[in-house]
Amino acid sequence: MEYKQTLNMNKSGFPMRGGLPMREPDMLKHWQELDLYNELLKKNEGKPRFALHDGPPFSNGALHMGHALNKCIKDFMIRSAAMRGYYTPYIPGWDNHGMPIESAIIKKNKLNHKAMPIPEFRSACHDFAQHYIDVQMEGFKRLGVVADWEHPYKTMAPSFEAEEVKVFGAMYKKGYIYKGLKPVYWCYHDETALAEAEIEYQDDPCTTVYVKFPLHDDQGKLTDEEKKNLSFVIWTTTIWTLPGNLAIALNPVESYVIVRNHQNGEQYLVAEALMEKVMKVGGVEDYTVVSRHEGAFFENMLADHPFLPKTSRLVLADYVTMDSGTGCVHTAPGFGADDYQTCRRYGMDMVVPVNDQGRHTDYAGKYAGMLVEESNPVILKDMQESGALFASEQIVHSYPHCWRCKKPIIFRATPQWFCSVDSFKDEAIAACDDVRWVPAWGKDRMRSMILERTDWCISRQRRWGLPIPVFYCRDCGKPVCTDETIAHLSELFDEYGIEVDPKESVKNLITAQFKLTNKLLGLVPFYVAWVIPFSTFMIKNYIESIPRDFDEAVYVDGGSIFTVFFRIVMPLASPAIASVSIFNFLTAWDEYQWALTVINDNAKRTLPIAISGFFGQHQFTQWGYVFAMSMASLLPVLIIFICCQKYFVSGLQTGGIKG
Repeated sequence: MEYKQTLNMNKSGFPMRGGLPMREPDMLKHWQELDLYNELLKKNEGKPRFALHDGPPFSNGALHMGHALNKCIKDFMIRSAAMRGYYTPYIPGWDNHGMPIESAIIKKNKLNHKAMPIPEFRSACHDFAQHYIDVQMEGFKRLGVVADWEHPYKTMAPSFEAEEVKVFGAMYKKGYIYKGLKPVYWCYHDETALAEAEIEYQDDPCTTVYVKFPLHDDQGKLTDEEKKNLSFVIWTTTIWTLPGNLAIALNPVESYVIVRNHQNGEQYLVAEALMEKVMKVGGVEDYTVVSRHEGAFFENMLADHPFLPKTSRLVLADYVTMDSGTGCVHTAPGFGADDYQTCRRYGMDMVVPVNDQGRHTDYAGKYAGMLVEESNPVILKDMQESGALFASEQIVHSYPHCWRCKKPIIFRATPQWFCSVDSFKDEAIAACDDVRWVPAWGKDRMRSMILERTDWCISRQRRWGLPIPVFYCRDCGKPVCTDETIAHLSELFDEYGIEVDPKESVKNLITAQFKLTNKLLGLVPFYVAWVIPFSTFMIKNYIESIPRDFDEAVYVDGGSIFTVFFRIVMPLASPAIASVSIFNFLTAWDEYQWALTVINDNAKRTLPIAISGFFGQHQFTQWGYVFAMSMASLLPVLIIFICCQKYFVSGLQTGGIKG
């Protein structure tokens, strides 16, 4: 007898095996034949509208787990809103421009982009981006995401590019956009400027140096004893920036001492608070203090550069602290924001002795042509041999890296276009007070980021992107951006896209008031990410699907993009933002931060959206905990989400949960 014959088992029509590889195509075909997306819209047609803005992925590769997490959560929200009776149009989108696409196509297709004609390279980027739109769309469909896949928005679509031009024109007209020369994050591997949100910090080993700048001119302030063999000792972690040195910054109120080294007769100027530490690092044991003066006493004195035929000026700066270094701060205006502002205050000329490729220019003398990292050991050796080096140490410090190529970057002054955050900082701060934040600490965090925010570099040195929509006066060289030029370019981009040749069309714009050059600013595309929330709600192709008089809307995107959206775009938006919920997702391999921004036409109404939890600090709420699960739990999460709808909705109605 077989024991299995004695078991009293339920009879089922389900097959013994799932057979998903064979069943999935039939399921996908069934959903397609049902026209599920449009059927959901028909079911709730005429009811209050709910719109979720799809913070777009880059179309530069196949899907990964981050894509799955993002899209599935958005699908949860759309389906739950539909279940609650909302009319839920959902337009998926893709970000097609910029460095992510260029980097991917160069690596995968082995392109020599520098040797290719620009139109040919742009065409290759367009085809590459479209290919991965198709690849990712197929993957999203297989995840079961319900959306209007027949009409996605693409940032490379001519209609979208036309809207971006209009947004730029509106901000330029309000004085929010300007062109300037100032230090910015610069990736010399990709040869482009970077925004603060595109920077990642990693711990890198480096050689720090203490360098002697001999006294050149004391302005008649020092005694013969004080100025004998005197050098100003600076400290830096970036040896390659020394050729760009123009000044040495001191704190005006701190005490500085002239120290005599009895071992070799040299004298050094350092901050008194750091004297013992500096002498210890330099191996100086037998020394005495010759005199003391406040930092302001040394203003405008001159020191000789350690290896270039020029002088360095003694300047004053309040940011000089006594927690590290020597109290004498190496100041190179072409390589630092504080350095730039200080030298500008003293009327000094800008010096940038490093080119776009990260190589020293002729200004650097014998180091011309060297990459910045190549010059570090060479300069160090030369200073050791010449006696200019006081001391050196090996340390590990946190250093900025490019988010895309993962390589170290530099801070370098270049002519760029900026968004003036100060122009609407007060409006953004005031807007924080009108928003309900979940969790509450989100408000303080955002206010702090807004207050500390500097002007944002929006231009990029790329070939694949939207050019800055600005002309230049042929006579004076000043930029020209008017309602007429913006309207004209918007029409051209709407019809032809970024491939339009403005040389011919600009002739129609020349008026008696001004003469224009016959070309746009070359190869400087406008960074598109922060105008996406505007454009997707405005593009004429989708105006019926996402009307501007929506009842409820949600914007979902990654943490870095969310902060940019709120700080830059939100103060300019016509609808009011009522609620912001911040999510932290912790997975097995990384931490993802996402944010929901709830946008209402009436700030007093709030959308029933799940409360977030901060997983990293173990502040669990019901919905935050669910969304903090690992990717392996996606299906259970979906089941829990659907099964808990009744409790969730009843909690909202009774005030048990604030959404």
